[in-house]
Amino acid sequence: MINQLSNHILFTARVLIILGFSFQTYGQIDLFEEVTEEMLSLTKDELFPDAVAIILERNVEVEVGGYVIVKERVKIFNKEGYDYATVDFPHQNIEKISGQTYNLVDGKIAITQLSKRISLAGNDKGEKIKKLESFTMPQIREGSIFEYVYKATRGTFNDIPLQFSIPVKKINISIRNASRYHYDILQNPRALLDLTITKSNETTYLSKTNIAPLKNEKYVFDINQYRSKLEISTTGAVNKKKYNTFDKYVESLVSRTSFINGYKPVKTYKDDVAQVIKGVTDKKKQVELLYNFIKSHKKWNGYYGIWPDNESSRFAYKNPEGDGADINMLLISVLKSIGFTAAPVLVSSKRNGLPITPSSDVFNYVLAGVYLDGNLKLLDAASNKANYNMLPKPMVNWRGILIKDDKSYEWVDLKFQSVSKSSTLVTAQIDEDLVLTGNVKYRLNGHYASDSQETLKDVSTEKFLKFTNIDDGNYEIENLTRKSVDTIAHQSVWDYEFTNEFDIEEVGDKIYLSPLLMYGKQTNPFKNEERLYPIDFGYPKVSSHMINISIPDGYKVQTIPEMMRIAMPENIGSYLYSINVVDNVIQVVSRFTIKESVVPIDFYGELRKFFSLRAEKEKETIVLIKK
Repeated sequence: MINQLSNHILFTARVLIILGFSFQTYGQIDLFEEVTEEMLSLTKDELFPDAVAIILERNVEVEVGGYVIVKERVKIFNKEGYDYATVDFPHQNIEKISGQTYNLVDGKIAITQLSKRISLAGNDKGEKIKKLESFTMPQIREGSIFEYVYKATRGTFNDIPLQFSIPVKKINISIRNASRYHYDILQNPRALLDLTITKSNETTYLSKTNIAPLKNEKYVFDINQYRSKLEISTTGAVNKKKYNTFDKYVESLVSRTSFINGYKPVKTYKDDVAQVIKGVTDKKKQVELLYNFIKSHKKWNGYYGIWPDNESSRFAYKNPEGDGADINMLLISVLKSIGFTAAPVLVSSKRNGLPITPSSDVFNYVLAGVYLDGNLKLLDAASNKANYNMLPKPMVNWRGILIKDDKSYEWVDLKFQSVSKSSTLVTAQIDEDLVLTGNVKYRLNGHYASDSQETLKDVSTEKFLKFTNIDDGNYEIENLTRKSVDTIAHQSVWDYEFTNEFDIEEVGDKIYLSPLLMYGKQTNPFKNEERLYPIDFGYPKVSSHMINISIPDGYKVQTIPEMMRIAMPENIGSYLYSINVVDNVIQVVSRFTIKESVVPIDFYGELRKFFSLRAEKEKETIVLIKK
């Protein structure tokens, strides 16, 4: 079912027709349309009436391998748009900045120049400007128009954004090649615009008007995945073969010994490997032992890429640290040395994009693939967010390429290999003063535990409450302790105590109590009727709560919410909610399950209804009465 998502994104945008526009000369900022009193008096845009600011025109000139010139004019409509007067630089080595702000003052146009301290780099050597990350335009007020231009000599292969958090009335782009590489110009397949791109005299031109702003939504891994942009995708060096197909790409890769030697079996580790698996005959256990051996003895230096830093697996074994390719290729080498069918699997992280078109940077990571009982198991021995049964979330991105021993390849689907679980066990009691107290044991494994280990390196109640989405200020958390942490298997156990003096409501001789205490989700996160992007839950997961609440003497349960069991279509997820009463103890069980990490927007209506039913159920209360 989730492959439906792949079918929606398996395409690219290419060249259509020639556009006739010329690019203004760098530094001549007055070549924009003249700013008029009418333009400054506008309070909103007809097409985008809710915009707090708008890009009136943006021109980008790229000489790949040489420089980038960006020239932009922006209109500020109200105070909420003031933040857009701070300009960030996506490029390095800024050589020059100039700019000015226009305001209507007493019926006349007043112009304020950008400070020379910024535009002239701040010192004679120009060192500050090369390191400058942002600047703010002067004299910004409601109705202002500002414009600026800068030139950078690095970052010419960077993506070129077409869409921003405010609308764009007009964008012009020109791209020409001054580098030693072939390249293709591609659109983000997740966010195609109706663009026209072509070449004329070795220059590619692009133009577009009225581009809607990028809208953020909940449950999106990275909103930039859905930003309309151009990618300058290198496909080989000039005067050398151009890998314009994946066949050519793989052929070029496996022809290089620097790649093949990364996972070639060697004798260097023979004795150590024999010792690790001594007496173990089960193949799956052997692989797990060797995985843990490599993972615990090699430190990832944090670098991505598909090319190992070390010359071969022999050097990688001797080196205590390496990049992702070094470590995972070493694992492949070790597994191959004792007879396993193992191979590198090239993948692209979510931020790197979908591997649709071959280029030098289409893949940016290597996983280890090994066949067990005829099934391919993918492993990552480098990342501290992975274990034997768990791949890092960013690497589960559609599909990857497995390189076979005969130097051919095949595409493999990338899927989560396990379900991450969180379980909360609560023992609580209500005293005669209607104060609720209790203790909690909170267990996590898989990605739940991995996320907690990253976020909660230090035991902090504030961070813990934020991580667990416990935002009820009426609960006082005490004695928060982390009982155990297994960073290899990714398991964590937390204990804490709580007190609440305010959430139990007494009306006459009745008491009203929320069954899930601080853990109930009483609002639907999907309030909008329509959805733009797929829903990303991060990973398959099960979140369960078991709550036992002892009621005070002199009271009995009058009513409890009815049991609920609901499911989403095609086994995407489910929810169970049940309450029982045994003697003077209320037993509450809830279990929320998501089996797909990413849900296509086709299912948004059903998913929205599912979360609405859950929220309404969790609003219901238990009613106690005096005996």
